[in-house]
Amino acid sequence: VPVGFIEDMDYFGILRRPIMRSVMAVPADVGRIPDMAANQYVTLLFLLRAKDMSLFSVWHPSFLTLLLDDLRSTWPRLLTDLERGGIDSELLIPASTRRVLERRLGPARGRARELRHLNPDDERLYQRIWPHLQVISCWCEGRVQSDIAELTRAFPDVLIQGKGLLATEGVISIPFGPSQQHVCAVTSHVLEFEDSDGVVLPVWESELGREYRVILTTAGGLYRYQLRDRVEVTGFYKQAPCIRFLGRAGVVSDCVGEKLHAEHVEEVIDEVTRQYFDEPGFAMLVPSAEGEDRRYSFLVETRDNANIDWQAVATSLESGLCRNYHYAHARALGQLQKVAITLVGADAQSHYRMLMMEKGAVAGTIKFPALCTLPGIERYIK
Repeated sequence: VPVGFIEDMDYFGILRRPIMRSVMAVPADVGRIPDMAANQYVTLLFLLRAKDMSLFSVWHPSFLTLLLDDLRSTWPRLLTDLERGGIDSELLIPASTRRVLERRLGPARGRARELRHLNPDDERLYQRIWPHLQVISCWCEGRVQSDIAELTRAFPDVLIQGKGLLATEGVISIPFGPSQQHVCAVTSHVLEFEDSDGVVLPVWESELGREYRVILTTAGGLYRYQLRDRVEVTGFYKQAPCIRFLGRAGVVSDCVGEKLHAEHVEEVIDEVTRQYFDEPGFAMLVPSAEGEDRRYSFLVETRDNANIDWQAVATSLESGLCRNYHYAHARALGQLQKVAITLVGADAQSHYRMLMMEKGAVAGTIKFPALCTLPGIERYIK
């Protein structure tokens, strides 16, 4: 049984797919461009043509913020391609994919003339490019606060709507009603919750404030599939529970027996960032491969490094991680050295995304977890 969808359109079923494709600004074929820079450039090329754009739907909000950064840096090239048609010949795009896309990218001289009158340094540039934009749909839960703040600054008059919990295996919750609560999609699939004691409950027996793991049964062939997504019940719409995504369960880093769980690391990083950083950007704990000593590195991007007591940050991180008995034991035995602080640049998210794409991930679905179990990624993200 195939697990997951290649394209977002597959969520809608055979009859609805042609209708949905007809209103999409960016064709699915763009996803077949493996080179990240080329992929984002062609995405922007299609988006600039869509003056009547009313909805942006992305998974992680950083996917859109990175696109907007590229928009300003490639502005002259984009307008040239709009005017003459086609795609910049220097971009690394498979020949077959280029031919398919260029058939849809004829000259758009009127749109190019219209955009040339805009100043790419204008604070309201995006509103002028897409004057009809009303909603940006993206993940708003988890560790995305800095990206949401950036989108809010870029689109002050646009509603930032948090997506419900959407897995590639199925829809778990949807934003609903005036309060935009994330209501369980009880008419889409059979949903069950597993509590911390391993007891499996139907959703109608869930309790307010409790944490659960989601189990999914779908018409597509999945039966009692363990999603490993942790959720908290935040309320009820009529009798259907509303949930908040907490993170993935079962992600563990274990270099010398320390057994660091992602949930614990996320809790520690949230505590530290709230205490020491006004608006942290990229923040991730990784097993370090620098030097001979085994340790973890805290990769962090901040807006104002000068006023931060990094020694205090390291001490707080170490104290929090040592609440895990196995980590504290490994530290006491000298198997692990004290956590190191590694400052990363503003393009850290872009570098991490590129690294994950090289390992087979799809660009638009990449998340930035508190704990990455791949050792040595600080070499690629600095």
